[in-house]
Amino acid sequence: MIARLAALLATLALVAAACGSDDSTGAEGDGTDTSGADGNGTESDSALPNACPSEGCEIFIVDAMTADGGEITLTFDANFSPEFERNHIHVFWDSQEPGAVSSDYDTRGFDIQGKWHPTDDYPTYITTADASVGADSRQGSTTVCVTAADTDHAVIDPGIVACRDVGELLSE
Repeated sequence: MIARLAALLATLALVAAACGSDDSTGAEGDGTDTSGADGNGTESDSALPNACPSEGCEIFIVDAMTADGGEITLTFDANFSPEFERNHIHVFWDSQEPGAVSSDYDTRGFDIQGKWHPTDDYPTYITTADASVGADSRQGSTTVCVTAADTDHAVIDPGIVACRDVGELLSE
């Protein structure tokens, strides 16, 4: 009986660890170092868990440069390892609201769903689809943004968003 209970608890712990978090309470981190073995984030992204840490899934745009065809290559730094079928990245232009670039846009108070491109390309990504420089959703914007989303494409926390002005890279 005790062995079965221990096995059940171990299984539940594994399931809980595999799930993403939508915790947006801003609680202090648990002290887990997700920055890589050398402490500066240079270890491969596979060393990071896919689940969000207590402070939430954060993505930063650390570099942007022109790519072939006039698109933009973005370099990300995140505190989680993006996986398309789990927690991943929504890339969008700031003409869209972070809460609207979500599958649950209507429950977030938006009448119209925003346009975004979901990706797990990490650490580099080239703009495409609704994040393309030629996308209708861009609406003349020169600022590209990123936020984390879950397996259902619901934005985890629309208050955690990073944007970068790429106007100097656009050929308009």
